[in-house]
Amino acid sequence: MNTTFQRNVQRLAHEGETSIFDYGQGKNTLVEASRLRITQGNPGDWRGGRDLAVVDLYENGTLSVSLNVTGLAGADTTRDIGQMYRIDPNDVHRRLEVAWSFAARWWEHHDPYRRHEPLLYNTVLHDVRTRRLEIAPQHPTNSTSIPATCPHDPLWIYDRPRKIVRQDLRNPDGEIKRTLDMMQLRFKEWEGRSL
Repeated sequence: MNTTFQRNVQRLAHEGETSIFDYGQGKNTLVEASRLRITQGNPGDWRGGRDLAVVDLYENGTLSVSLNVTGLAGADTTRDIGQMYRIDPNDVHRRLEVAWSFAARWWEHHDPYRRHEPLLYNTVLHDVRTRRLEIAPQHPTNSTSIPATCPHDPLWIYDRPRKIVRQDLRNPDGEIKRTLDMMQLRFKEWEGRSL
């Protein structure tokens, strides 16, 4: 994958109202015969807020965007003990907006004549462990109950990839709502089995 291609990916990832990459953070690039991977952020920095992002582009046209949905604020900014057991749907919503905004820019750049439409997508949560899907309280909590451990890693939100057209990538609110609704059902499904 030539340097012009890599620069185009970097430019598209840095631009837009909801950019996936931040100019102030370092990136690591891995170029393989069938994949380009660009990684931003340090997963080991748990004290400060983490803005982790991984963009993978495969030779078969697959685009994979991985973003953290927990640890965005960092342990130093809040003294909420429940934070480590929570995935906030509002954070998921914001991160999905970022991912789909980048995907819309990428596909508009890469395939302006729309030979590849509709596109397929899925949503996956990794390392759910003992987290529940719930909105963060307005004030920090001093105690919490530890949820059951998620039996799935990764936790696939949809059983099969869903179709999405480019217009929905540019205006993703409906798809994001469907994804969050399905995510809530997935959490209820496995939490119900653990009782």
